[in-house]
Amino acid sequence: MKLERVSKSIRFWSLNSDNNRKKAEVVTQINKKQREREREREGDLQFLLFQEKRRPKKVVGVKEMEKFGGSWREVL
Repeated sequence: MKLERVSKSIRFWSLNSDNNRKKAEVVTQINKKQREREREREGDLQFLLFQEKRRPKKVVGVKEMEKFGGSWREVL
């Protein structure tokens, strides 16, 4: 009984491993695309921050910030 169970589970596991391998390949492709997009976004953010650093620093009051379009996060 035990030997039969083990052999069945091994066969079942090997089938599953093939399916899982295919799923894993798809997932890795999706993850690669997501990572590329994130890198592009990070690059854009770095560029924006770099531009922000190049501008002369100016201390902005709350009322001035509201004039320029709301919260400080939105300005960045």
